[in-house]
Amino acid sequence: MRRTKKPFNLPMMLTHLMRHDGKYVAHSLDFDIVCVADEEKEATEKLRLAIKTYVEFGLSNGWEESIVFPAPQEVWDMLTPETPLQLGPPLIIAGMERKVVEADISEDSVAA
Repeated sequence: MRRTKKPFNLPMMLTHLMRHDGKYVAHSLDFDIVCVADEEKEATEKLRLAIKTYVEFGLSNGWEESIVFPAPQEVWDMLTPETPLQLGPPLIIAGMERKVVEADISEDSVAA
């Protein structure tokens, strides 16, 4: 019996941006990739490039089943119904456009 290969499907990219100790921490929850910078825009741009590079490298090496690597549950648990969410600019990876949902988590909400 021949096994058919399931088509690779990228998740909707969920990221959160957190201000911590004067730095901006951008974290992709779907891939557990973290980037830190002094400016919000720089952290976000670094994360977008890191995600694109990571996923395209995995696809080019046939590692589709290992690409999606979610952040630990305690990071996901930082998102609550009160967490502000917005749709960010789409990310194009290997010719596929994916929506990006962005959550903004303040240092105060983490300490609570």
